[in-house]
Amino acid sequence: MIGTRVDRSKTGTPPVVPISSHGGCWEGNAMSLEENKDKLSECYKINKPVLLYGDNSAGHIDLIHGIHIDNGGIRDAVEYVRVKEEPDRKVFLESIKNESSNALIETYAEVKEIFPRHDGIIDDDVYNSQFGMMVQAKHYSIKEKLYCKVREAFKSTKKTWVYCNCDRSDEDSLCNNLSAIGDWRNFDEIDDPLKEGPLITSGRYLYDFKGTLFIDNLKCDSSNIRDVEHYWKFGMEISNKNISVHWLVAYVSSLDGFPKNFLKQFEPIPLDNSSNEVKRQKKKAIVSPVEKLYKPEANIEGKEIEECQASKLEVKLKIVQGKKEVYWEGNQLSNIKKINFSIILKLAKTPGKSVMNDTLHVSIDSKHNKDVLLNQRIYTIRNSFPSPYSDIKHPQCIIPDAKKNKGCRYLNLTKEQVEIV
Repeated sequence: MIGTRVDRSKTGTPPVVPISSHGGCWEGNAMSLEENKDKLSECYKINKPVLLYGDNSAGHIDLIHGIHIDNGGIRDAVEYVRVKEEPDRKVFLESIKNESSNALIETYAEVKEIFPRHDGIIDDDVYNSQFGMMVQAKHYSIKEKLYCKVREAFKSTKKTWVYCNCDRSDEDSLCNNLSAIGDWRNFDEIDDPLKEGPLITSGRYLYDFKGTLFIDNLKCDSSNIRDVEHYWKFGMEISNKNISVHWLVAYVSSLDGFPKNFLKQFEPIPLDNSSNEVKRQKKKAIVSPVEKLYKPEANIEGKEIEECQASKLEVKLKIVQGKKEVYWEGNQLSNIKKINFSIILKLAKTPGKSVMNDTLHVSIDSKHNKDVLLNQRIYTIRNSFPSPYSDIKHPQCIIPDAKKNKGCRYLNLTKEQVEIV
């Protein structure tokens, strides 16, 4: 995926290429490769999103990755931020691996004592199944503590890097990939047989990741209202500074079809003689029928934008702690009671941010299979909400799918949309 790093060594001080102050001027002549490097480096330093466009044969991935590395970046999605007990990364991972293996051996021995083998009394398959379930239940709390240690030691920082190729993604999968929790880093060194694979650190690329995010091969079909809508919302998230990414870079082969408010968030940099393309885009007066239907884009600076921004500030979820009541857009969700109320309250206190399963387990009155019971509780809570917020496949799902959460959950709302009284 990543080729040879771009060599930016040169003599003397390079001239500073001006950065447009209003979200991209979208005019001018194509620049040389060296001028592109200088401008990209300036954008990196001031956290200015960049949109590359045109011919990508010059190696745009290596170009951006080289800028990232030259500014002190690393090649991984997470960085070892160290722990007090162990400043060395390899020694830390080895200690976690050994701790996990020893805990598993001890758990097997403990279960064998309380569940001895009685030949002929229990069928082999039944015994093995029950034995395995007991081991898994006992070992769960131990391994979760170990995984929490790893997640605390490896975090996304300004130095980290993620490349996301959207070449074969439709607008729904793109939205899910960037907004929902995805896998950042596999720790093959820590392979737990009870988890059937290595430990994985996870997070949301737009809202949790803090390094350089390069989104490659974006396309927009202006005849598809969902496509236009997603890119328009993407532009609003950048404009409102809701994303956590230090440096956002995207590449498109053509600017056709993208909403104006999406394009205006970026510093445009042509990779070839495509500067005429942006002039053509700017002069084009015709707005597609879909963009007219999607009113915020038809009048990007007008009343519709204000209404959309205002809707982001409207309270959707209201929680009354004293009465233990939950309201959605003014309507009480009477199915959310007792333990389920306690769970959604914990999630609502930090909307949009990950809450570890261990924190939510406190609400569940059981010593065994807490993760399974939590899944059941989340399922009930989610189905209390109207569609599409109850739809686990929809990007607006109130509590997104747990398959990629890897030990944590989050409430899919902004802090302005939640009120706790």
